[in-house]
Amino acid sequence: MFLVDISVVIVNFNGAKFIEACLDSLFASELSYTYDVWMVDNASTDNSLEILSGYKDCLNLIVNTENTGFSYANNQAIRACSGRYLFILNNDTVLEKNTIQLLMHEHERTPNLGVICPKLLNADGSLQCPGSSFGHWRFKQNRVRFVPFIAGAAFLMRKSVMDEMGGMDENLFFYNDDIDMCRFLRHRGYPILYFPEAKVVHFGGLSTQYRKVGSLIEGYRGGIYLAYKHYGFIAGVLYRVVLCLDLFVRLLLSFGNRDMFGGYLQVLWINVTNDIYLSRIKKENRL
Repeated sequence: MFLVDISVVIVNFNGAKFIEACLDSLFASELSYTYDVWMVDNASTDNSLEILSGYKDCLNLIVNTENTGFSYANNQAIRACSGRYLFILNNDTVLEKNTIQLLMHEHERTPNLGVICPKLLNADGSLQCPGSSFGHWRFKQNRVRFVPFIAGAAFLMRKSVMDEMGGMDENLFFYNDDIDMCRFLRHRGYPILYFPEAKVVHFGGLSTQYRKVGSLIEGYRGGIYLAYKHYGFIAGVLYRVVLCLDLFVRLLLSFGNRDMFGGYLQVLWINVTNDIYLSRIKKENRL
């Protein structure tokens, strides 16, 4: 039974720097739809919970005692919420007032749509393009268009589609969940829509200054896992061979940086041993 039109789901881990601005922009949204907000805190060690206590009357808060990973935490909220639609939002984002309204209106008027995403902007207002540089042209064109891939920083989809997907794949601890989702949607024939009139500032898109080595390792691990999951054993093996060559180059280039060198060594170990389900990332809680 649906109780609201939209359930907004946000996972937070040590996001005290961003979470207040994110929530303030969310609650300032101009919406003609009913909504509720679900926040999952993944055992933050900063003052996130202190900040979130100021919003206790405005949201549903799930507090985990360990960092369960991005996909698992999202699934916790997805299973609990009752919206017809899900708006999955990163904690390091700021919405324009009409962002959700525009996305929702467009989704409802587009039959059989799988997912819709806004234009992502860096903190300086420049465009943030997901995926490889070969596909950036799709997002640089300021018009509504169907695309093969979107970033997972902010997107809207029907809860029934997420349920059909089985929720987010919890083998993906952090990163690659958007790749997995878009692969599922394309395989099932669900269109993926880019709607640039709706805008979201995504601070994490500036990448390396926010990325820890543990996140880099998990990104590579998830990539190996997805190669096997979506393309089969032979493709998975070929991917690992090519990745080995890439990693040797990166090891040479990062030789003077102890953290990065150690990170690439761990990725190489995961790749060689095919340890794609159990990496030390989750155990060490370093993301």
